[in-house]
Amino acid sequence: MKALLIDDHPLVNIGITSWLAETGHFSAFEQAQTLAEAKRFIEDAMEAGRSLPSIVVLDVQLGNENGLDFIRFLKGSRETKSIPVLVCSILETLSS
Repeated sequence: MKALLIDDHPLVNIGITSWLAETGHFSAFEQAQTLAEAKRFIEDAMEAGRSLPSIVVLDVQLGNENGLDFIRFLKGSRETKSIPVLVCSILETLSS
């Protein structure tokens, strides 16, 4: 299986890649730090007839971008709407 990891922190991508690789279920990993990079990867794969990711691991907070917009992008296409998305995020909370 192939995983697409979308997170703006390279260390998080490395950690998740290592963790998924240890499961033995994944043979390929793609990483994106922005939604534009992730969309470009999906669009390029579809145009070239390459296999799409089996799963997307998505951070919700990507700098000024909202990771949930990527879910809308995936679900808007017949070819990608069945790709499962695992949302992972560390949201900072403000205390008063």
